[in-house]
Amino acid sequence: MATKKGKYGVGDKVVHPQHGAATIAKKVKQEFDGEKKDYFVLDIATEQLTVMVPVDKFEEVIRPVISKNQARKVLQVLKSEPPGERDPTGAAGTRCSTRR
Repeated sequence: MATKKGKYGVGDKVVHPQHGAATIAKKVKQEFDGEKKDYFVLDIATEQLTVMVPVDKFEEVIRPVISKNQARKVLQVLKSEPPGERDPTGAAGTRCSTRR
């Protein structure tokens, strides 16, 4: 779970922008291009895939999981008709053109 140092920690559920739902499996120190950095290792829920994200860039890349209540609100919005998109009569479009 999250520590005093950061918002996220091992065991937290998060969302990766390309791969979706994930769990922070561990924190490792890895050398890349001559520089040692801390990384969170993510286990992607929907794929047999492990992704490493630098801890110092984590909040720029990863999103928190939303609550059930927030998810219900999102689904409600997605299911609703966009305002002003349809003619009340059910016609497909309201554009008219005049030819001379």
